[in-house]
Amino acid sequence: MSEMNTFLAEAYGTAASQESSEQEEVAAAYEFLDKLATADGIDIRQLSDADVEKVANFYFAKIAEEEA
Repeated sequence: MSEMNTFLAEAYGTAASQESSEQEEVAAAYEFLDKLATADGIDIRQLSDADVEKVANFYFAKIAEEEA
């Protein structure tokens, strides 16, 4: 967020809602990834952050390929 946007967001009290929205998006993406991985017998809660990223890249590339 630019300095001006940050200033305006703080001035109008919308900064917290933007952060909350971003956190909700991350949580939704994690939940979606967890469901995909669980269907294939993978428990992403047991993986390192680097391995979770690899699994995410695999599934999102697979989805992109199917949509193409």
